[in-house]
Amino acid sequence: MPQFDFTTYSSQIFWFSICFAILYLAVYFIITPRVQEILDNRKKIIDGDLSSAGKINHEIDNLKAITQKNNQESNSIYHNKIESTIQKISHTRQEAIESLKKTIEENSKKSRKQLQELVLQSQKNSGKIIDEIAKNIKSKIIN
Repeated sequence: MPQFDFTTYSSQIFWFSICFAILYLAVYFIITPRVQEILDNRKKIIDGDLSSAGKINHEIDNLKAITQKNNQESNSIYHNKIESTIQKISHTRQEAIESLKKTIEENSKKSRKQLQELVLQSQKNSGKIIDEIAKNIKSKIIN
């Protein structure tokens, strides 16, 4: 078997060393720098994306703070307007109630006067009416 022949070992070791050296140099000077360049580019892209994401997150936090502040201000304005409207409505209602009370009081005074006048008229007219009724009864009895 030729692989076990000791005389061919030196040439096999020589060619193995040459092929290994060429392969090692090709990997070291050609393949490894390209892989390193690809990894560096990926790292730059990832770092850039992380930086952009950080900026966007910061902007989002700022927008959230501004939105929350605007919401609080609008809620405050909303509650103030509601309170002022409630006060205006309450004041208007109170004025309307007072106006109605005055109107009712005036109408009740007028009604009392009219009733008193009616009672006085009926008392004045009661004598005449009684006389007329008595005359009618008398005339019917006599007739």
